[in-house]
Amino acid sequence: HQHSSRRRSKTISSLSSPKLEYNPYGIYSHHNLQSIGSAFGNGNEKNECDLMLTNPTSLPNDYLPIAFQEEVQFLEDKYELSEKSVIFGGSATIRKIYTKADLQQSRFYALKKFSIYTGESQEKYYSRVATEYTITRSIAHLHSIPCYELLQLPVTLQRAWGMVLDYYEYDLYKLVRNPDWKKVAFAEKMCIFKQVCFGLKYIHEQDITHLDIKADNIMVARNGLMKITDYGCSEIGHEEYGNFTSKVACKATRLGTPPYQPPEVAKYGLLDKESRQPYCPFRFDYWSLGVLLFVVVLGKSPFVSARDSDLGFQLYKKEYLKFIEANSLFSQDKSDSIPKNGNFSNPHGNDPNFIYLFWRLCDPNPATRMTLPKLFHNKFFQKLEMCVD
Repeated sequence: HQHSSRRRSKTISSLSSPKLEYNPYGIYSHHNLQSIGSAFGNGNEKNECDLMLTNPTSLPNDYLPIAFQEEVQFLEDKYELSEKSVIFGGSATIRKIYTKADLQQSRFYALKKFSIYTGESQEKYYSRVATEYTITRSIAHLHSIPCYELLQLPVTLQRAWGMVLDYYEYDLYKLVRNPDWKKVAFAEKMCIFKQVCFGLKYIHEQDITHLDIKADNIMVARNGLMKITDYGCSEIGHEEYGNFTSKVACKATRLGTPPYQPPEVAKYGLLDKESRQPYCPFRFDYWSLGVLLFVVVLGKSPFVSARDSDLGFQLYKKEYLKFIEANSLFSQDKSDSIPKNGNFSNPHGNDPNFIYLFWRLCDPNPATRMTLPKLFHNKFFQKLEMCVD
């Protein structure tokens, strides 16, 4: 890591423990999009209990690569459901579980039960869930959520499949929404951002793009570590997986969550599928990082959506274009000039260098948007101290 290190401060423990309201582990329940690709089905609503896989059901190992197959295939062979915390969402339901051997319930895990969508065939369901599990399991990194098993669930859980993950009490969204967040030091906030950057850098190095980076998809461990979760939207990065000299696998699927969704994708809502220009999934993630930086530092979103119809985005885009007109090298990362005039140039008492990073990562033009390699070569970013051991 290109960073200085110091002992972890008490950022997490000093904040009052928030009540879990937002659903973690990438459970989608608040998006206003009707169609967001393969991750969350067709948007039709039906009671969960009515969406049950029919017998005979297939076992997870039937759809998993050998390296990801497990000896235990059924939830009840290893785990017990806790009576505490049932969290519902559009794409999954989270239950707290513990191992049968843990009679004191000293350690909980999260069971992410994948919802079955109206009109979705069992074959597509198995394939969709197996893909997300395989990606999640393969991202073995300090800043990615640990994943253990994919299991067949009992009839009381609709014979669905469930993924066992580490359990965390809350996500970054809840941390930022805490009333005491404004008291957290700028250095601590930038440490959080830098952790996510290291996590996403590793994901990209595996030739995977996340495509739904946002505050509520970052879980917060009690030791201050940030854990990226929800790989339901993730896609491979290149046409030949793992071959970084092959063409980038551009997408034309409407994914992500406003305002973390970049403008080249946000405008899809106004276009028919034939009129959509494919986008680079890596540059999608760069935009999401920029919005996350703004949210973490200032505790609010820069705008509602990156659509031209959004007044906040209109103003930001106008300020951005006006600035690069006078500073052409800015969009080439050859100028250290920091915007100083306008609503989106106010650092609110923080180091103005974060404004530079926000503007460059949230370049409305994806072709000139700051990349992760360039971010990691930025001197200000390199000097940011990490707040975890």
